[in-house]
Amino acid sequence: MINITPEDLLQQTKSIYLYASVDEGIPEVLGSFDDTAEEVSRRSAAMQLEICSSIEQLLLAGHVRSAYSLLRTSLEIATSFAWMCKDHHNRMHKYNNGETPSIQKMMANLKWMDEYRKIYTPLSKFVHGDFRLSKIERFEYEIKSPNDSPESITATIYAQEKDGKINKMFYSDNLSAEELYKEHVPGIYLKLFDIAISMYIYASGEYSDSHSWFPKKEFVESVNYIMKKLSVNYENENYIWLDTKKILVVYNHEKWFQ
Repeated sequence: MINITPEDLLQQTKSIYLYASVDEGIPEVLGSFDDTAEEVSRRSAAMQLEICSSIEQLLLAGHVRSAYSLLRTSLEIATSFAWMCKDHHNRMHKYNNGETPSIQKMMANLKWMDEYRKIYTPLSKFVHGDFRLSKIERFEYEIKSPNDSPESITATIYAQEKDGKINKMFYSDNLSAEELYKEHVPGIYLKLFDIAISMYIYASGEYSDSHSWFPKKEFVESVNYIMKKLSVNYENENYIWLDTKKILVVYNHEKWFQ
């Protein structure tokens, strides 16, 4: 195992897309008979790379709600791309012309319904502006009186009443960009990596580990360990890699990433 930082995950994710965009083996797997295969692969990678860079800048500025919205977009691109790769002979034209089925139908076809339920659906709340997410960038704690709170132009103080009397009083304020980064970046960057490696396993097939875009074994082993641990310990976590890796020959015969 090697120590992995969130920044390492982002860098590896970007590398996957950069190398995949010039990987001559991907269009071959998708069907060299179709002269659009190389362009489809290159443009899909470019879209994902742009999203990664945008998410990075949003998180550095503390705009986590917008970052989560783009994370859903990245998952949508990966879903439609993987759906196309699964039957490229019949689906390449539809993918290239934006005529894919609904995300739910494509995820069902890929057997990604846990991802739909645990990840895609919650992310949709960010896209649709669910007001309940308005407090994601704030913190609060109980105080005894307004005099116990620090001065801040962004702070609010509110009270809970019981039987007509103030029962509890709370102080609420904005988290800093640094605090938001520390809290949300690890999970977002891990999911971006999950999306990238799973997306291109569908493009490259059972020998994906031999392609230039595939990260080093030691790195993937460490990420695999993290994902397995999180998926066991947290009911609402889900990583499509944990199923997608089963496509690989090295998983089935050499027992990699077990």
